[in-house]
Amino acid sequence: MKTDKIFGLLTRRGVLIGCILFLIFGLSLIFTRVLFRDETWLYGISLGYIQQGIFIDLAGMRDGIYEVNFSGIFYYLVLTLWIKLVGNNLILLRLLSIIFGFISVLFGGKFLKKINPETYIWVLLLVISNYYFLYAYSQLRYEAVCLSLILISLYLLIVRPFKKEIWPIAIATTLLIASIFTHLQAAFISGPLLLYTFIRLIEKREYLSLTALLLIPSAILILYVFYILDHKDWFLKWYELRFGENANMAGHEGGMFNAVKRYIENKELVKIAVAFILFFAHIYILILAYIKTKTKDQNFFYLFIAGSGALLSWMLTTNILNDYHSVWLIFVLINLVFVLKSDNFKLFSFKYLSIPVILSLIGLVYMVNTVLNNELAKYHSDVNRITELVKENDTFIESKNRRILLDYNFNRDLFDIKNKKDKKKIVVIIQKQVYDKQKDTSVVKGQTFYWKLIENSDYSE
Repeated sequence: MKTDKIFGLLTRRGVLIGCILFLIFGLSLIFTRVLFRDETWLYGISLGYIQQGIFIDLAGMRDGIYEVNFSGIFYYLVLTLWIKLVGNNLILLRLLSIIFGFISVLFGGKFLKKINPETYIWVLLLVISNYYFLYAYSQLRYEAVCLSLILISLYLLIVRPFKKEIWPIAIATTLLIASIFTHLQAAFISGPLLLYTFIRLIEKREYLSLTALLLIPSAILILYVFYILDHKDWFLKWYELRFGENANMAGHEGGMFNAVKRYIENKELVKIAVAFILFFAHIYILILAYIKTKTKDQNFFYLFIAGSGALLSWMLTTNILNDYHSVWLIFVLINLVFVLKSDNFKLFSFKYLSIPVILSLIGLVYMVNTVLNNELAKYHSDVNRITELVKENDTFIESKNRRILLDYNFNRDLFDIKNKKDKKKIVVIIQKQVYDKQKDTSVVKGQTFYWKLIENSDYSE
Protein backbone atom coordinates (compact mmCIF):
# COMPACT_ATOMS: atom_id res chain seq x y z
CA MET A 1 0.00 0.00 0.00
CA LYS A 2 2.78 2.42 0.93
CA THR A 3 4.55 1.59 -2.32
CA ASP A 4 1.40 2.42 -4.29
CA LYS A 5 1.15 5.77 -2.50
CA ILE A 6 4.78 6.58 -3.28
CA PHE A 7 4.33 5.68 -6.95
CA GLY A 8 1.12 7.68 -7.01
CA LEU A 9 2.90 10.74 -5.58
CA LEU A 10 5.73 10.40 -8.09
CA THR A 11 3.22 10.19 -10.93
CA ARG A 12 1.15 13.17 -9.79
CA ARG A 13 4.03 15.44 -8.80
CA GLY A 14 6.74 14.07 -11.06
CA VAL A 15 7.49 17.32 -12.87
CA LEU A 16 7.79 19.25 -9.59
CA ILE A 17 10.00 16.55 -8.07
CA GLY A 18 12.16 16.54 -11.18
CA CYS A 19 12.62 20.32 -11.05
CA ILE A 20 13.58 20.23 -7.36
CA LEU A 21 16.07 17.40 -7.87
CA PHE A 22 17.67 19.18 -10.80
CA LEU A 23 18.10 22.35 -8.74
CA ILE A 24 19.78 20.33 -5.98
CA PHE A 25 22.11 18.57 -8.41
CA GLY A 26 22.84 21.63 -10.54
CA LEU A 27 23.45 24.08 -7.70
CA SER A 28 25.76 21.58 -6.00
CA LEU A 29 27.88 21.42 -9.15
CA ILE A 30 28.09 25.10 -10.08
CA PHE A 31 29.55 25.88 -6.63
CA THR A 32 32.22 23.17 -6.83
CA ARG A 33 33.20 22.53 -10.50
CA VAL A 34 36.51 24.05 -11.46
CA LEU A 35 36.44 26.80 -14.08
CA PHE A 36 36.67 25.31 -17.57
CA ARG A 37 38.49 27.16 -20.36
CA ASP A 38 35.40 27.25 -22.61
CA GLU A 39 33.53 29.24 -19.98
CA THR A 40 36.13 31.96 -20.26
CA TRP A 41 35.95 31.74 -24.06
CA LEU A 42 32.15 32.20 -24.13
CA TYR A 43 32.29 34.99 -21.57
CA GLY A 44 35.09 36.74 -23.47
CA ILE A 45 33.14 36.74 -26.75
CA SER A 46 30.07 38.27 -25.11
CA LEU A 47 32.25 40.81 -23.31
CA GLY A 48 33.82 41.61 -26.68
CA TYR A 49 30.35 42.37 -28.03
CA ILE A 50 29.67 44.66 -25.07
CA GLN A 51 32.93 46.53 -25.59
CA GLN A 52 33.21 46.58 -29.39
CA GLY A 53 29.77 45.76 -30.80
CA ILE A 54 31.02 42.57 -32.51
CA PHE A 55 31.38 38.99 -31.26
CA ILE A 56 35.16 39.10 -31.01
CA ASP A 57 37.15 36.62 -28.91
CA LEU A 58 38.98 38.85 -26.44
CA ALA A 59 41.33 36.00 -25.49
CA GLY A 60 43.20 36.90 -28.68
CA MET A 61 44.83 39.76 -26.76
CA ARG A 62 47.35 37.20 -25.46
CA ASP A 63 48.97 36.81 -28.87
CA GLY A 64 47.49 39.71 -30.83
CA ILE A 65 45.42 37.43 -33.09
CA TYR A 66 41.67 37.96 -32.79
CA GLU A 67 38.76 35.94 -34.15
CA VAL A 68 35.15 37.02 -34.67
CA ASN A 69 32.42 34.40 -34.26
CA PHE A 70 29.45 33.98 -36.61
CA SER A 71 27.89 30.92 -34.96
CA GLY A 72 26.24 30.80 -31.55
CA ILE A 73 25.04 34.40 -31.95
CA PHE A 74 21.77 33.92 -30.09
CA TYR A 75 23.63 32.44 -27.13
CA TYR A 76 26.09 35.33 -27.04
CA LEU A 77 23.20 37.81 -27.04
CA VAL A 78 21.55 36.02 -24.11
CA LEU A 79 24.87 35.82 -22.26
CA THR A 80 25.54 39.50 -22.98
CA LEU A 81 22.30 40.47 -21.24
CA TRP A 82 23.17 38.15 -18.35
CA ILE A 83 26.66 39.64 -17.98
CA LYS A 84 25.18 43.13 -17.81
CA LEU A 85 22.94 41.87 -15.02
CA VAL A 86 25.38 39.84 -12.89
CA GLY A 87 28.91 40.91 -13.93
CA ASN A 88 31.77 38.39 -14.12
CA ASN A 89 31.07 36.41 -10.94
CA LEU A 90 31.44 32.77 -12.03
CA ILE A 91 28.70 31.33 -9.82
CA LEU A 92 26.18 33.96 -10.93
CA LEU A 93 27.19 33.43 -14.56
CA ARG A 94 26.62 29.69 -14.22
CA LEU A 95 23.15 30.34 -12.84
CA LEU A 96 22.15 31.09 -16.43
CA SER A 97 22.64 27.40 -17.27
CA ILE A 98 20.72 26.37 -14.14
CA ILE A 99 17.79 28.58 -15.15
CA PHE A 100 17.66 27.05 -18.60
CA GLY A 101 18.13 23.59 -17.10
CA PHE A 102 15.10 24.19 -14.90
CA ILE A 103 13.15 25.26 -17.99
CA SER A 104 14.26 22.09 -19.79
CA VAL A 105 13.08 19.84 -16.96
CA LEU A 106 9.81 21.77 -16.58
CA PHE A 107 8.73 21.76 -20.23
CA GLY A 108 10.30 18.38 -20.99
CA GLY A 109 8.50 16.84 -18.03
CA LYS A 110 5.19 18.34 -19.10
CA PHE A 111 5.17 16.90 -22.60
CA LEU A 112 6.51 13.54 -21.37
CA LYS A 113 3.62 13.45 -18.91
CA LYS A 114 1.21 14.29 -21.72
CA ILE A 115 2.48 11.33 -23.75
CA ASN A 116 2.70 8.77 -20.94
CA PRO A 117 1.28 9.97 -17.59
CA GLU A 118 1.93 6.65 -15.82
CA THR A 119 5.64 6.00 -16.30
CA TYR A 120 7.01 9.35 -17.57
CA ILE A 121 8.58 10.09 -14.16
CA TRP A 122 11.20 7.36 -14.64
CA VAL A 123 12.29 8.77 -17.98
CA LEU A 124 12.47 12.24 -16.42
CA LEU A 125 14.61 10.98 -13.53
CA LEU A 126 16.96 9.22 -15.96
CA VAL A 127 17.37 12.50 -17.84
CA ILE A 128 17.98 14.64 -14.74
CA SER A 129 20.67 12.34 -13.34
CA ASN A 130 22.23 11.54 -16.73
CA TYR A 131 25.97 12.27 -16.70
CA TYR A 132 25.97 14.27 -19.94
CA PHE A 133 22.96 16.31 -18.81
CA LEU A 134 24.60 17.30 -15.53
CA TYR A 135 27.92 17.87 -17.27
CA ALA A 136 26.44 20.34 -19.76
CA TYR A 137 24.08 22.19 -17.44
CA SER A 138 26.51 22.98 -14.61
CA GLN A 139 28.75 25.38 -16.56
CA LEU A 140 28.41 28.16 -19.09
CA ARG A 141 27.50 26.20 -22.23
CA TYR A 142 25.70 26.72 -25.53
CA GLU A 143 23.93 23.40 -25.04
CA ALA A 144 22.19 24.54 -21.84
CA VAL A 145 20.25 27.17 -23.80
CA CYS A 146 19.97 25.16 -27.00
CA LEU A 147 18.30 22.09 -25.49
CA SER A 148 15.85 24.29 -23.60
CA LEU A 149 14.73 26.04 -26.79
CA ILE A 150 14.09 22.72 -28.53
CA LEU A 151 12.28 21.22 -25.53
CA ILE A 152 9.97 24.25 -25.26
CA SER A 153 9.26 23.89 -28.97
CA LEU A 154 8.41 20.21 -28.52
CA TYR A 155 6.10 21.16 -25.63
CA LEU A 156 4.24 23.63 -27.85
CA LEU A 157 3.99 21.15 -30.72
CA ILE A 158 2.92 18.20 -28.53
CA VAL A 159 0.94 19.57 -25.57
CA ARG A 160 -0.75 22.31 -27.59
CA PRO A 161 -1.72 20.42 -30.77
CA PHE A 162 -2.69 22.19 -33.97
CA LYS A 163 -6.12 23.79 -33.69
CA LYS A 164 -5.71 26.52 -36.28
CA GLU A 165 -3.91 28.64 -33.64
CA ILE A 166 -1.00 30.50 -35.11
CA TRP A 167 0.90 31.44 -31.93
CA PRO A 168 2.13 27.96 -30.86
CA ILE A 169 3.54 27.39 -34.35
CA ALA A 170 5.04 30.88 -34.50
CA ILE A 171 6.76 30.56 -31.12
CA ALA A 172 7.93 26.98 -31.73
CA THR A 173 9.33 27.94 -35.14
CA THR A 174 11.14 30.96 -33.71
CA LEU A 175 12.69 28.88 -30.92
CA LEU A 176 13.82 26.13 -33.29
CA ILE A 177 15.51 28.70 -35.52
CA ALA A 178 17.04 30.36 -32.43
CA SER A 179 18.43 26.97 -31.37
CA ILE A 180 20.35 26.72 -34.65
CA PHE A 181 21.74 30.20 -34.06
CA THR A 182 22.69 29.04 -30.57
CA HIS A 183 24.64 25.99 -31.73
CA LEU A 184 25.11 24.82 -35.32
CA GLN A 185 24.79 21.18 -34.28
CA ALA A 186 21.15 21.87 -33.37
CA ALA A 187 20.43 21.92 -37.11
CA PHE A 188 20.48 18.10 -37.03
CA ILE A 189 17.47 18.24 -34.68
CA SER A 190 15.69 21.53 -35.32
CA GLY A 191 15.97 21.30 -39.11
CA PRO A 192 14.05 18.00 -39.44
CA LEU A 193 11.51 19.18 -36.81
CA LEU A 194 10.82 22.30 -38.86
CA LEU A 195 10.48 20.21 -42.03
CA TYR A 196 8.07 17.77 -40.37
CA THR A 197 5.98 20.65 -39.00
CA PHE A 198 5.92 22.18 -42.49
CA ILE A 199 4.61 18.91 -43.96
CA ARG A 200 1.94 18.62 -41.26
CA LEU A 201 0.71 22.15 -41.88
CA ILE A 202 0.41 21.47 -45.62
CA GLU A 203 -1.55 18.26 -44.93
CA LYS A 204 -3.90 20.15 -42.60
CA ARG A 205 -4.11 23.14 -44.95
CA GLU A 206 -3.32 25.54 -42.13
CA TYR A 207 -1.95 28.21 -44.41
CA LEU A 208 -1.85 31.02 -41.84
CA SER A 209 0.42 28.96 -39.56
CA LEU A 210 2.40 27.87 -42.61
CA THR A 211 2.98 31.52 -43.48
CA ALA A 212 4.32 32.15 -39.96
CA LEU A 213 6.62 29.14 -40.24
CA LEU A 214 8.08 30.48 -43.50
CA LEU A 215 8.25 34.18 -42.68
CA ILE A 216 10.01 33.92 -39.31
CA PRO A 217 13.05 31.95 -40.55
CA SER A 218 13.23 34.21 -43.61
CA ALA A 219 13.27 37.36 -41.47
CA ILE A 220 15.96 35.95 -39.16
CA LEU A 221 18.04 34.80 -42.12
CA ILE A 222 17.86 38.27 -43.72
CA LEU A 223 19.08 39.88 -40.48
CA TYR A 224 21.93 37.37 -40.32
CA VAL A 225 22.95 38.10 -43.92
CA PHE A 226 23.06 41.82 -43.15
CA TYR A 227 25.26 41.09 -40.14
CA ILE A 228 27.63 39.06 -42.34
CA LEU A 229 27.77 41.77 -44.99
CA ASP A 230 28.63 44.36 -42.34
CA HIS A 231 31.59 42.20 -41.24
CA LYS A 232 32.45 40.45 -44.51
CA ASP A 233 36.22 40.22 -43.97
CA TRP A 234 35.83 38.80 -40.48
CA PHE A 235 33.26 36.28 -41.80
CA LEU A 236 35.59 35.02 -44.52
CA LYS A 237 38.34 34.46 -41.94
CA TRP A 238 35.91 32.66 -39.63
CA TYR A 239 34.59 30.47 -42.47
CA GLU A 240 38.09 29.55 -43.59
CA LEU A 241 39.03 28.59 -40.04
CA ARG A 242 35.95 26.43 -39.55
CA PHE A 243 35.18 25.02 -42.99
CA GLY A 244 38.08 25.94 -45.26
CA GLU A 245 40.38 23.54 -47.08
CA ASN A 246 42.67 23.08 -44.09
CA ALA A 247 39.99 23.46 -41.42
CA ASN A 248 38.67 20.72 -39.13
CA MET A 249 35.33 22.13 -37.96
CA ALA A 250 37.02 23.64 -34.88
CA GLY A 251 38.28 20.22 -33.82
CA HIS A 252 35.06 18.27 -34.48
CA GLU A 253 35.66 17.03 -38.00
CA GLY A 254 34.70 13.41 -38.53
CA GLY A 255 32.66 13.16 -35.35
CA MET A 256 32.52 9.84 -33.52
CA PHE A 257 33.70 8.00 -36.63
CA ASN A 258 36.96 9.92 -36.42
CA ALA A 259 37.11 9.36 -32.67
CA VAL A 260 36.79 5.58 -33.01
CA LYS A 261 39.43 5.58 -35.74
CA ARG A 262 41.76 7.48 -33.39
CA TYR A 263 41.01 5.11 -30.50
CA ILE A 264 41.77 2.10 -32.73
CA GLU A 265 45.10 3.61 -33.85
CA ASN A 266 46.03 4.28 -30.20
CA LYS A 267 44.70 0.87 -29.09
CA GLU A 268 42.38 2.46 -26.51
CA LEU A 269 40.14 -0.59 -26.12
CA VAL A 270 37.95 0.79 -23.32
CA LYS A 271 37.04 3.91 -25.30
CA ILE A 272 36.31 1.81 -28.38
CA ALA A 273 33.98 -0.39 -26.35
CA VAL A 274 32.21 2.58 -24.74
CA ALA A 275 31.67 4.28 -28.12
CA PHE A 276 30.09 1.15 -29.60
CA ILE A 277 27.98 0.49 -26.50
CA LEU A 278 26.62 4.05 -26.52
CA PHE A 279 25.85 3.87 -30.23
CA PHE A 280 24.04 0.51 -30.16
CA ALA A 281 22.22 1.29 -26.88
CA HIS A 282 20.73 4.46 -28.31
CA ILE A 283 19.91 2.79 -31.61
CA TYR A 284 18.13 0.10 -29.58
CA ILE A 285 16.04 2.70 -27.74
CA LEU A 286 14.93 4.29 -31.02
CA ILE A 287 14.04 0.91 -32.55
CA LEU A 288 12.08 -0.12 -29.45
CA ALA A 289 10.19 3.17 -29.49
CA TYR A 290 9.34 2.67 -33.15
CA ILE A 291 8.18 -0.93 -32.65
CA LYS A 292 6.08 -0.21 -29.56
CA THR A 293 4.34 2.87 -30.96
CA LYS A 294 1.68 3.28 -33.58
CA THR A 295 3.54 4.99 -36.38
CA LYS A 296 0.57 7.30 -36.99
CA ASP A 297 1.15 8.89 -33.58
CA GLN A 298 2.21 12.47 -34.38
CA ASN A 299 3.76 12.94 -30.93
CA PHE A 300 5.95 9.89 -31.51
CA PHE A 301 7.26 11.29 -34.77
CA TYR A 302 8.33 14.53 -33.10
CA LEU A 303 10.42 12.72 -30.47
CA PHE A 304 11.65 10.07 -32.89
CA ILE A 305 12.83 12.74 -35.33
CA ALA A 306 14.55 14.65 -32.51
CA GLY A 307 16.22 11.47 -31.24
CA SER A 308 17.38 10.37 -34.69
CA GLY A 309 18.79 13.82 -35.46
CA ALA A 310 20.57 13.90 -32.11
CA LEU A 311 22.21 10.53 -32.69
CA LEU A 312 23.30 11.62 -36.18
CA SER A 313 24.77 14.82 -34.73
CA TRP A 314 26.68 12.81 -32.14
CA MET A 315 28.05 10.49 -34.81
CA LEU A 316 29.13 13.26 -37.22
CA THR A 317 30.22 16.16 -34.99
CA THR A 318 31.28 14.78 -31.59
CA ASN A 319 34.76 13.28 -31.68
CA ILE A 320 35.44 12.97 -27.95
CA LEU A 321 33.51 10.58 -25.71
CA ASN A 322 33.57 12.87 -22.68
CA ASP A 323 32.28 15.86 -24.60
CA TYR A 324 29.52 18.37 -23.88
CA HIS A 325 28.03 17.69 -27.29
CA SER A 326 27.07 14.18 -26.15
CA VAL A 327 24.19 15.81 -24.27
CA TRP A 328 22.28 15.70 -27.57
CA LEU A 329 21.75 12.00 -26.81
CA ILE A 330 19.14 13.11 -24.26
CA PHE A 331 16.73 13.41 -27.20
CA VAL A 332 17.21 9.69 -27.82
CA LEU A 333 16.70 8.90 -24.14
CA ILE A 334 13.30 10.62 -23.92
CA ASN A 335 11.99 8.19 -26.53
CA LEU A 336 11.85 5.68 -23.66
CA VAL A 337 8.54 7.32 -22.78
CA PHE A 338 7.04 5.23 -25.58
CA VAL A 339 8.76 2.05 -24.40
CA LEU A 340 7.97 2.04 -20.68
CA LYS A 341 4.30 1.07 -20.66
CA SER A 342 2.46 0.57 -17.38
CA ASP A 343 1.11 -2.88 -18.27
CA ASN A 344 4.54 -4.47 -18.68
CA PHE A 345 6.82 -1.98 -16.93
CA LYS A 346 9.56 -3.18 -14.63
CA LEU A 347 11.67 -0.46 -13.07
CA PHE A 348 14.92 -2.39 -13.42
CA SER A 349 14.19 -4.02 -16.76
CA PHE A 350 17.76 -4.61 -17.90
CA LYS A 351 17.07 -4.81 -21.59
CA TYR A 352 15.38 -1.40 -21.62
CA LEU A 353 17.30 0.60 -19.09
CA SER A 354 20.78 -0.85 -18.59
CA ILE A 355 22.78 1.88 -20.35
CA PRO A 356 20.52 4.81 -19.30
CA VAL A 357 20.71 3.64 -15.68
CA ILE A 358 24.51 3.27 -15.87
CA LEU A 359 24.81 6.81 -17.29
CA SER A 360 22.64 8.07 -14.43
CA LEU A 361 24.76 6.30 -11.83
CA ILE A 362 27.88 7.79 -13.41
CA GLY A 363 26.21 11.19 -13.27
CA LEU A 364 25.39 10.87 -9.57
CA VAL A 365 28.88 9.61 -8.72
CA TYR A 366 30.37 12.47 -10.74
CA MET A 367 28.25 14.99 -8.83
CA VAL A 368 29.16 13.61 -5.39
CA ASN A 369 32.85 13.38 -6.28
CA THR A 370 32.86 16.96 -7.59
CA VAL A 371 31.19 18.31 -4.46
CA LEU A 372 33.56 16.43 -2.14
CA ASN A 373 36.70 17.57 -4.01
CA ASN A 374 35.49 21.16 -4.56
CA GLU A 375 38.08 21.91 -7.25
CA LEU A 376 36.63 25.40 -7.70
CA ALA A 377 37.69 26.41 -4.18
CA LYS A 378 41.21 25.17 -4.88
CA TYR A 379 41.29 27.08 -8.16
CA HIS A 380 40.17 30.33 -6.50
CA SER A 381 42.82 29.83 -3.82
CA ASP A 382 45.48 29.79 -6.55
CA VAL A 383 43.98 32.85 -8.26
CA ASN A 384 44.04 34.77 -4.98
CA ARG A 385 47.75 34.05 -4.62
CA ILE A 386 48.34 35.25 -8.18
CA THR A 387 46.36 38.40 -7.40
CA GLU A 388 48.69 39.16 -4.50
CA LEU A 389 51.67 38.97 -6.88
CA VAL A 390 49.90 41.29 -9.31
CA LYS A 391 49.25 43.86 -6.58
CA GLU A 392 52.82 43.75 -5.33
CA ASN A 393 54.50 43.97 -8.75
CA ASP A 394 54.19 45.80 -12.06
CA THR A 395 53.33 42.60 -13.93
CA PHE A 396 52.17 41.02 -17.17
CA ILE A 397 50.41 37.64 -16.94
CA GLU A 398 51.58 35.04 -19.44
CA SER A 399 49.08 32.16 -19.66
CA LYS A 400 48.55 29.58 -22.40
CA ASN A 401 45.33 28.53 -20.67
CA ARG A 402 42.61 31.10 -21.22
CA ARG A 403 40.54 30.38 -18.11
CA ILE A 404 42.33 32.77 -15.72
CA LEU A 405 41.33 35.71 -17.95
CA LEU A 406 37.77 35.62 -16.61
CA ASP A 407 38.84 36.26 -13.02
CA TYR A 408 40.49 39.51 -14.14
CA ASN A 409 37.65 40.42 -16.52
CA PHE A 410 40.01 40.32 -19.54
CA ASN A 411 42.05 43.22 -18.15
CA ARG A 412 44.08 44.46 -21.14
CA ASP A 413 46.71 45.97 -18.88
CA LEU A 414 47.50 42.48 -17.53
CA PHE A 415 47.09 40.30 -20.62
CA ASP A 416 47.42 42.34 -23.83
CA ILE A 417 50.65 41.29 -25.52
CA LYS A 418 51.24 44.92 -26.57
CA ASN A 419 51.69 45.92 -22.92
CA LYS A 420 54.17 43.17 -22.16
CA LYS A 421 57.33 45.17 -22.88
CA ASP A 422 56.25 47.94 -20.48
CA LYS A 423 56.08 45.64 -17.45
CA LYS A 424 58.90 45.01 -14.99
CA LYS A 425 57.92 41.44 -14.14
CA ILE A 426 55.95 38.59 -15.65
CA VAL A 427 53.79 35.99 -13.90
CA VAL A 428 54.02 32.86 -16.03
CA ILE A 429 51.17 30.38 -15.57
CA ILE A 430 52.39 26.82 -16.20
CA GLN A 431 50.26 23.74 -16.79
CA LYS A 432 51.02 20.81 -14.53
CA GLN A 433 51.95 18.47 -17.37
CA VAL A 434 54.46 21.01 -18.69
CA TYR A 435 56.04 21.39 -15.24
CA ASP A 436 56.27 17.62 -14.81
CA LYS A 437 58.46 17.49 -17.92
CA GLN A 438 60.68 20.44 -17.04
CA LYS A 439 60.94 20.14 -13.22
CA ASP A 440 61.66 23.87 -12.85
CA THR A 441 62.64 24.49 -9.22
CA SER A 442 61.59 28.16 -9.38
CA VAL A 443 57.96 27.22 -9.96
CA VAL A 444 55.37 27.74 -7.22
CA LYS A 445 53.08 24.73 -6.93
CA GLY A 446 49.43 25.62 -6.66
CA GLN A 447 46.50 23.25 -6.20
CA THR A 448 45.19 23.47 -9.78
CA PHE A 449 48.06 25.08 -11.72
CA TYR A 450 51.66 26.24 -11.24
CA TRP A 451 53.33 29.64 -11.78
CA LYS A 452 56.53 31.61 -11.40
CA LEU A 453 57.42 35.30 -11.19
CA ILE A 454 60.40 36.44 -13.27
CA GLU A 455 62.00 39.69 -14.40
CA ASN A 456 60.83 40.83 -17.82
CA SER A 457 64.43 41.23 -19.01
CA ASP A 458 65.09 37.56 -18.15
CA TYR A 459 62.01 36.21 -19.94
CA SER A 460 62.24 34.27 -23.17
CA GLU A 461 59.27 32.35 -24.58
